[in-house]
Amino acid sequence: MTKELGSPRELNPTFSRPADLPVEGAPVDQVPWAYAYRRDSNTNPPETQWLWASKRMERDGSVWTFHEVEGISRLCPREKVLCAFLWEEARQFNHIELEFKPADGALPQLDDLTVFSAGKGAIWGYDDANTLQYWPTLAPITTHAGATVYHFVIRWWGIPHFTGQKMYVVYRGSREDVAIPTVRAFGSAAWQKPLTVEIEWGFTSEHSALRNGRLEAYNGYIIKAGPLANGNGLHMTGQQAWNEQPTSGARRGLVVELEPVAEPTESRTVITLWSTAGDVSFAPRDLERGPILAPSLGIFITQAGSGLTARQYQAQLAAEGAQTVRQQVRQHAEYDLLAAVKAYNPGHDTLPDIPVPPYTAPMRIDTPEPLVNGQWNLGAWHLLRCNEKMPNGADCTSIFPLNYATFFSGGGAVAIGEESFQILRALDLMGQHDKAASGINYWLYGDHAANFMWYSELMGDGALCNSYSAPDGIAIGYDQKHYGGHANILQTAVLHYRLTADRSWLQQALPLLAKACQAIVKVRRAWMEQLGTDCWAYGLIPPGMGGDTHDLRSFYSASAKYYSALRDVAKLLAEEGWPGATEFLDEAELARQDLRRASDRSAALTPVVRVNDGTYRRYISWQPYMRGIGTDLPLGVDWMGAASALYFEGVMGGLRLVPLIYAPENPLAQEMLDVCEDLLLPQNALLKDKKETVTNWFLRWGPQGGHEPHHQAHLLADDIPLYLRSVFNAYASEVDPDNGYVLWELPLKGGCWEKQFETAAYLERIRQMLVMEEGDTLWLARATPRAWLRSGQHIAVQHAPTTFGETSYRITSNTAHNVINAEIVLPQRRRPKAICLRLRHPEQAKIRQMSVNGQSWSDFHTEQEVIHLPTLGDILHVRVEYGIDGSESGLSL
Repeated sequence: MTKELGSPRELNPTFSRPADLPVEGAPVDQVPWAYAYRRDSNTNPPETQWLWASKRMERDGSVWTFHEVEGISRLCPREKVLCAFLWEEARQFNHIELEFKPADGALPQLDDLTVFSAGKGAIWGYDDANTLQYWPTLAPITTHAGATVYHFVIRWWGIPHFTGQKMYVVYRGSREDVAIPTVRAFGSAAWQKPLTVEIEWGFTSEHSALRNGRLEAYNGYIIKAGPLANGNGLHMTGQQAWNEQPTSGARRGLVVELEPVAEPTESRTVITLWSTAGDVSFAPRDLERGPILAPSLGIFITQAGSGLTARQYQAQLAAEGAQTVRQQVRQHAEYDLLAAVKAYNPGHDTLPDIPVPPYTAPMRIDTPEPLVNGQWNLGAWHLLRCNEKMPNGADCTSIFPLNYATFFSGGGAVAIGEESFQILRALDLMGQHDKAASGINYWLYGDHAANFMWYSELMGDGALCNSYSAPDGIAIGYDQKHYGGHANILQTAVLHYRLTADRSWLQQALPLLAKACQAIVKVRRAWMEQLGTDCWAYGLIPPGMGGDTHDLRSFYSASAKYYSALRDVAKLLAEEGWPGATEFLDEAELARQDLRRASDRSAALTPVVRVNDGTYRRYISWQPYMRGIGTDLPLGVDWMGAASALYFEGVMGGLRLVPLIYAPENPLAQEMLDVCEDLLLPQNALLKDKKETVTNWFLRWGPQGGHEPHHQAHLLADDIPLYLRSVFNAYASEVDPDNGYVLWELPLKGGCWEKQFETAAYLERIRQMLVMEEGDTLWLARATPRAWLRSGQHIAVQHAPTTFGETSYRITSNTAHNVINAEIVLPQRRRPKAICLRLRHPEQAKIRQMSVNGQSWSDFHTEQEVIHLPTLGDILHVRVEYGIDGSESGLSL
């Protein structure tokens, strides 16, 4: 099935090629690629309203509130602004021209004009008032075709340019008939010489569909386009659009002549192909490194005259044999957790014994790795001891030890929904249901406050956010700054009920859960009312504060959380016959569709990214209105200095949309995983700062292990070697063996010491190795290391809570005699539709035959090493026999 082309809004008319092409070396006028506001226009893009809507948080006495950015509202009042411009990326400027034509109105006096630039943009919620800069006139006034041109130049703190995202032309005079100027904005970007490129498709049977489409240039122009070869079935239907008809023999595709810009990155040219067979963007400057091959879409791009075809380039890459990190990891020997910890702690031939806690969780595990077992027990105790009882009986679940967080709480608990939820999840998943319920009740029945998100005041008492992150009133607003907490707590509440079937708790919680859903609907609709339906951000959750920053941004990850929370709670409400549940379900589905539409657009407009095997992948960054990976763009993100964009990409990037929006096997999800492993993780700023500590390519970590989404994406894609590596690396890079095996907030002893959020995230990942639910399927031993099933070893799980009821199992390996046995106690509360047992043989031997309860059984997949077990009964006794060739038995995929 072919898709329809993107909407006309995706091709901004201002991007059209001018009659007179710019000459090589001439400065680039940035205005055509801005959202432009004109005072006399009734058709200003909806995005231009954010020129005045910037907000920041400020503390008034004992509370935090939103305030308009004073500099913009005072210096650039809407009634005084002739025109203004909003860019998706912050741009560099050093010269502004205002051209006033007599036919458009009266010529203003120069003394009545001021040009302002606002520097720090946040798509577009916050601008630092201190960066609102006045542009003095230093260049002479000139005339052009009868018009008067005023020139404004800038030197800001000795720098011959200013990096801004917003620009305002303010008129302070009294005349009502003053002309609206034509504005041109120049910086360091210069036009390059014209470039001709060849865009080829249809060179593989997998991507043989006909392509009808059009081209779009951003920060550049398309001079002309035509068929790549005579008789290839392509017919131009306009300067930048075409239809394709069936043909044979000739190379399919386009030849396109461009007027490009190379530097700086935020001004570089991006070319987008909108087509019925898939959309893709590329940056012509990447062709300096060689051809661009995007395998997922069957697109090949090279400079004209290279003499290279797609098939020739594929053969060339195959001969070179370069591999992505994921390909290398699958061929690399798996290592155990102890080896990983030693690798991250050089000089430790032996490690201290892991402490034995005074408590063990109801869910017990016994694996061949003592460190895994010990950390499981130790972590369970850490989570329990970091709670503070409230007067109403609820537990304030702290992300720090109670005697540690003096900075935040004066020595008590520190709770934020964005992270405390993970601790509550882990408690529930390990069988600590009473403590989990008490911790959830803290958010449901405690004081509620608006978080730092536009329109959050509409949430009213439905907002699951506390104005105090510490019960004693210290650390005001810390919970409010992490606006994903509302959704996280909602999903944690649903999980609690699914694991426990506690009807008494649910009946009390239902009204609050319904009110919290209504709060989501209100803020989403309020944001939608401000945007046109064709706006990039339409249907998303409003901009908010995603953590320890001072920027308000429209995070895809937040929209994904709020959508999934609304969906999951609505399903539960519908099961309970709650009035209005159907409306919530419908709203959730609309939210999913809007999020998919916005993220698809990001994937289409972001230039493909080169990975280690020499080919290119698509990618989705963490927010709309970004045409590229955040690490390449000057974003002005206020956190961790140079590491800020890496942090956001690492913990809030497009992989947060897997599996909610994109299935793990979706090509786009797989491409983003390659970009993460090949580009983002090796860029880790902590790695750059401490590169002498860990040099092995196999030992890579992200910016904050507990928050990173690539672990889960690897698991759901059933890529077990990658999952094990990412989990072990995250733990090993954050654990502190010399201080009781507590986990730091960031790798290499960075951030806060003994973070319970990181501990909880690790515990859930170990639980997923052993027991996990995926829809109506129960997985057992899905992601255990192969070494755990060496002959004589065993894996045991007791009293594991699942959404189907409690389960236990024991796997015993006797591979020396080609046998593995398992005994499984099936959950009884609710029957799963499928039970999958994975036995990862240490030598990857194939199953020859097997039996269940003494009866021959053939429902297994030899390549996936997965056995589909019967779902009826109480206890299953499984015997699996291995041989050299198991292809004659079972199902081999």
